Amino acid sequence: MKRITLLLLALITILVSGVQAQIEPLPDAEIDPDANIIWPPPVYTLRGEFEVRGTANLSDMANFFLEYRPLGDDLLPLDEDEPWLPATLPVTAAVVEDVLGVWDTTTEIDGLYELRLVINVRGASEPVAFRVSPLRVENEPPPFAITPTPEQSTATPMPLPTIQPTTVQLPTATLQPTPTAFDPTPRVSPGIDISVNVRSGDSTSYDIIGSLAVGETAQLIGRSS
Repeated sequence: MKRITLLLLALITILVSGVQAQIEPLPDAEIDPDANIIWPPPVYTLRGEFEVRGTANLSDMANFFLEYRPLGDDLLPLDEDEPWLPATLPVTAAVVEDVLGVWDTTTEIDGLYELRLVINVRGASEPVAFRVSPLRVENEPPPFAITPTPEQSTATPMPLPTIQPTTVQLPTATLQPTPTAFDPTPRVSPGIDISVNVRSGDSTSYDIIGSLAVGETAQLIGRSS
């Protein structure tokens, strides 16, 4: 189906352009800024649907299109009568440093090719052409050129060790008691753990006039004989 499509494109291209198959491209030293391919450069590898960029902006331009043909290992056409195959349909709108067309390289086998931009100019005896050569089409890279994708490991990861927090006991400051002011006044308090009687004299024969409970003190005001 792809081969039939290419033949139809070739027929349409010839009918629209009226160009003979044997068009000599411009030499590299005569690059026209209004008729050129800026991408891809020579010695470039292409694959899939590749955008070709450049400029097709000549005065009285009727249309332009892209075409290609295979090369041998000596970088020459396989046959001098090797026909150019259409990569794109003719386009009438001018293009300046933008996409000239998309070349579907999957329609051809991998190998060396040359690509050509052909611009038909009204009133000119022959079209203007610009060629890029060689180019390599490589839709199926060799096994040694494929970088293997690292396999995802299915092993269960080792659990990380649990780190128990360590409690650091900080030294506790010992509070020093605040000294109280010394009271030089003589005092008396019970010498045992019970209340004592207070008498009017210095013997038990005197009357009880009060008591002094445990923990209480009384100021001394004198001493008996």
